[in-house]
Amino acid sequence: MKISRYHPVIKLLSVVVITELLIMSGLHYFTDDASPWLLDMLDVVLLGLITAVVAQLWIVRPLADAREQDALFRAISEDSYAGIIITDPARDNAIVYANPAFSRMTGYSMAETKDRDIHFLTTGLDHQSDEDKIMLAMKGAEPVHALLKNRRKNGTVFWNDFHLSPIQLDGNSPRYWLGLLHDVSETRALNLQVEHLVSAVEQAGEMICIFDQQGRIDFANRAFTTQIGLNNKKLKKQLIWDYWCDETCSHTAVLEALDLNGQWLGRNQWQRANSEPYEAMTNISVVMGDDEHRMYIAVIRDMTQEIEVGNQLVQAQKMEAVGVLAGGIAHDFNNMLAAMMGNLYMLKKSMHEDHDVVRRIESIEAQGHRGADLIRQMLVFARKKTVDRQNLDLQILGKEISKLLQTSTPEDISLNVDIDTTSMMLFGDPSLLQSCIFNLVNNARHAIEDAQSHANIAGVINLSVYAVPVDAVSGEIREIISASGAASVRQCAHISVSDNGLGMDEKTRNRVFEPFFTTKEAGRGTGLGLPMVMGCVEMHGGWIGLTSSPEKGTSIDIYLPLNEVDVEAIEAADHAICQGRGEWILLADDNVTLCESVCEVLEEAGYRVLVAFDGEQALQKYMEHKADIRMAILDCVMPKLGGVEVAQKIWQHSGDTVKTVLMTGYDLDGSLLSEWPCREQPVLLQKPWQMEQLNETLKSLKQVRDYDPVA
Repeated sequence: MKISRYHPVIKLLSVVVITELLIMSGLHYFTDDASPWLLDMLDVVLLGLITAVVAQLWIVRPLADAREQDALFRAISEDSYAGIIITDPARDNAIVYANPAFSRMTGYSMAETKDRDIHFLTTGLDHQSDEDKIMLAMKGAEPVHALLKNRRKNGTVFWNDFHLSPIQLDGNSPRYWLGLLHDVSETRALNLQVEHLVSAVEQAGEMICIFDQQGRIDFANRAFTTQIGLNNKKLKKQLIWDYWCDETCSHTAVLEALDLNGQWLGRNQWQRANSEPYEAMTNISVVMGDDEHRMYIAVIRDMTQEIEVGNQLVQAQKMEAVGVLAGGIAHDFNNMLAAMMGNLYMLKKSMHEDHDVVRRIESIEAQGHRGADLIRQMLVFARKKTVDRQNLDLQILGKEISKLLQTSTPEDISLNVDIDTTSMMLFGDPSLLQSCIFNLVNNARHAIEDAQSHANIAGVINLSVYAVPVDAVSGEIREIISASGAASVRQCAHISVSDNGLGMDEKTRNRVFEPFFTTKEAGRGTGLGLPMVMGCVEMHGGWIGLTSSPEKGTSIDIYLPLNEVDVEAIEAADHAICQGRGEWILLADDNVTLCESVCEVLEEAGYRVLVAFDGEQALQKYMEHKADIRMAILDCVMPKLGGVEVAQKIWQHSGDTVKTVLMTGYDLDGSLLSEWPCREQPVLLQKPWQMEQLNETLKSLKQVRDYDPVA
């Protein structure tokens, strides 16, 4: 802004002098013979007229305009919503004027503001960069704009949108500086709120998209662009309905629901840019605009993971149901097997001279043990049985398994077996390990048969069992072993089964260990083989790895920790039946046939037996003969009173003087005895037991105390 330096009065005097000179010159030129008083009169009249006109033009009118402008400025300044200050650079930019809005904004009156430095509102606030920006602009006489944090008189802080402009008076140096202040605290708070909202929408895990009535996408957050597979620029103005692929509900039906209710919520199918479908929960609402310019917001949550978790829950419930069923079957079936095995033992003993009969009895016994093994496998799969471990030589077990496999493998498939020549002592369950290898070879055979149905190939299955140092294990299995913290394991048994069958793609590889998952047609596969293998490996503290690719076959590698066991000591173990000397044994089981067979075995071995068929009867017989009874063999599940409760009551009367044996058709993993009161816990026998197991229990009778049986 520039203002003239020359005052109107000076210009008027100059005009009067010049006009007077011109009038005098003219009068003398045209009126030489006129009288002096007439000339003076004309001079005065002409000078007055000209002076009046000039004064009107140069003084009166400008002054009126100036007063009008001053009144206008004051009206604007006084009524302005913005704060206005004027500073004088000649006085170190001291404030010479502040309007009422400035006072209302800051709390300082005009008297308190006058002659103060322009920066007094920012005292104590960190604005060095903005201060430097303002000072640099003032040095260059340039307008400047800055967003400043100011402090009011009462100490509260507000945000000031500050504009500073120079006022120049016919020169280059500013005569004054004009400052405009706007309190933008609310606007800034709203802007920050909008920024936070935009950031929250952008960072949200759910897909969020805003689109118009035609479906043109106006905004999409990061989750939406990631899920669809296109960036925001490519999505802009594309139709959201291009990614809607739900056949059960058209997008026109969705729009009709939005017009009616203002919202649509449902589970539907979407597709990505590569046409890959996925299921999602979608919530669409009207957000703004009239009927002609309406906008919608869609919040979409991918349900893929939730569906997968739901499927896993269903599978877990199936497993629980299988477990309940398996437990019930195991109890009844094991009771039958135990009774059968006891009678077979007595029959074999009475017919020991007839070798053909003994051989047939032993064959029946083997089938009975096989049935017990199947029950154990079913309980392992249902996670209702712990591993029945014993020290075994995997080399011997491997050779026995290979003989069975050689006879069951089809002639058009070659089975190559390679077993280590040295002993591999393992603490494990032989029946589970046998079933594990059978399952792997059976799967390999099916894979080869599927491949042979597509091409004429010579099927090959390779089975190898070798001891390897843990340090020699490499690849992913090595990382798994290291992560498991198995630092004490020095050697592992490496069981490898490979084939040249169809192989598996990545999707199948990721699911082969899921229960009930199978790629075979109905009747050929249950989807339980590999899950049972994994359960067996995990229960033995081992690790399993799978390598496969389509048309290149499959290789499964199992690593089981080996231990150091004295093989000769195991082979020399005494398995002879321990003969009694008339000791009294309390036998309680609700299965009459089982009681009769076990009673006969015990009496044949020299023991005297008291038989009970429920818990209360067992406790009654104990109370009648507690001075004589040295061992109690109790079924865990009996009518009226269970075996564990009977054992606890016996302990309350006799302490550790009576050896307690608990037998069950279920699995007993110790959880029932977690609060057993005495120091020595009962012996646990899993039905059907082998006579050697019962024998070991009878041997422990001798360790109770010296005993002189009643005659």
